Amino acid sequence: MLKKSIFPVKLILTLGITLCLPISSAKAVQIDDVKLSDSNQPFTPEVRVLGPAPRKDSVEFHVALKMRNLDELQSRIDEGEEISAQELEKLYYPTKEDHNKIVQWLRNQGFSVKTYSHRLVIVAQGSADQVQSTLGVSLQQVLVEGKTYLATEDAPNIPGSLSDLVLGINGLQPHLRARPHMQNVQPLSVTTPFAPAFSINDLKVAYGVNKVALNGSGQRMGIVIDIFPNNNDLTTFWKNQNIPQSLNNIEKVCTGSTAGCNSTPSGEETLDVEMTSGLAPAGKVRIYGSGSLSFSALDAAYAQILSELQNGTTQLQQVSLSYGICEQFVSSSQLRTDSQFFAALVARGVTVFASSGDSGSSNGCSSSSSLKVSYPASDVNVTSVGGTSLVSTSTGTVSSETSWSGSGGGTSSFFKRPVWQVGTGVPAGTQRLVPDVSLVADPYTGVYVYLNGNAYQFGGTSVSAPLWNGLTALINQNRRSQGKSSLGLLGSKVYPLINTPSIRDIISGNNGQFRAGRGYDQVTGVGVPVFDQLLNTLSQ
Repeated sequence: MLKKSIFPVKLILTLGITLCLPISSAKAVQIDDVKLSDSNQPFTPEVRVLGPAPRKDSVEFHVALKMRNLDELQSRIDEGEEISAQELEKLYYPTKEDHNKIVQWLRNQGFSVKTYSHRLVIVAQGSADQVQSTLGVSLQQVLVEGKTYLATEDAPNIPGSLSDLVLGINGLQPHLRARPHMQNVQPLSVTTPFAPAFSINDLKVAYGVNKVALNGSGQRMGIVIDIFPNNNDLTTFWKNQNIPQSLNNIEKVCTGSTAGCNSTPSGEETLDVEMTSGLAPAGKVRIYGSGSLSFSALDAAYAQILSELQNGTTQLQQVSLSYGICEQFVSSSQLRTDSQFFAALVARGVTVFASSGDSGSSNGCSSSSSLKVSYPASDVNVTSVGGTSLVSTSTGTVSSETSWSGSGGGTSSFFKRPVWQVGTGVPAGTQRLVPDVSLVADPYTGVYVYLNGNAYQFGGTSVSAPLWNGLTALINQNRRSQGKSSLGLLGSKVYPLINTPSIRDIISGNNGQFRAGRGYDQVTGVGVPVFDQLLNTLSQ
């Protein structure tokens, strides 16, 4: 029996009426057009409208297509199945026929089109005039945080004959973007062992990684972020910590603007790569530079990863996303679009991690209601990573570890609770809970990072997510040596480990609304890894 859909779908038909649009739009909405009311968000007070968009300016948007049999796919994912590229093509991806109908419609309107082998999204580009005429929206120049964008708060329209195929139209509100989940302070120490700023070796001792002889060989760890790190920073980081890593293991793929990918590093990209490459020094790190953290730019990175997996050109076993935004600031069509990407990635055996956020239980939202969390950490196919405050003894063992006050956590208002999110401490309810797991994140018990020629101490759940990325590479290395498949969805595998030797429970501290406690809690999830024990458990 198929499970109920994990997210709602809403399409509102505009029937029996022709709507007159502002003069900047060249076409009125037709009687049989369908308004995609879930593909936009109202402008917030921070958005300052400057005036109509210049008619000839270039605009890009994405048409997201519906996967087939998504409930069935989710059920198989929840059961731990890994699904081949051929089976995804046969049963779940949009059909070529349906995909081609939308491509032809876009080309008939004069748009240039980019497609992917999985057919989950089509990228269209044209003038502001073309977009307004085709989609029945009014584009405006808007100013947000000192930057100008072309955006609309109108819901786009599509022909009724295509409405059953389309999940949503995204990218018409590029001012909405994720933010890095990192914080930094000047280092308290960069050389003293087992004291902040913690080195990679300090972390290996604290979490039991030093007890295993694994280095990530044969593994590839993905990182999605806007900017590429500086190579000199990476090599200095490795040299200063005696990490046998090489630039030959760093792969850079720019899926966004070249200028954006090669901007001056701001810290997040460097932190992510240094943490992941440090824990798994024989593994490869593949950085997908999105050029910006707008959702359409991030979607292009997800689409690229999935295309590589579908085409067999790149093997990727784990990926981390160290950014987020209040879930309620994102249109539901965007949430559903990305959820399809994450479902397809996990189905192929990829473990996806996302930082749970650095604003405690408020999660960067406008209120502290428990029904607000950071996205993409709230997606059911993403392993959400919270944060702790770590204190080590002079020999490196853990003196204390409590929840970090900034660790994001709460209850999703969009995603239904997955069947595997059960166990001691899990509160009653029907909605997805955040986070799932944790690692060190408090900036005052933070980690050593080398950025733009200087040493820093960094914190935030942007530390804990890429660290889990590296740890999972070690687990997958061990599983591969035993002829087993990669882990894939981690959530279904760690909740049964509550109150076992594989997980150290974090029982003190709070993030505002929620307190750490026995078993699961909405500050640190199930807890932190006792890695040598967890490795054995997840390799069986």
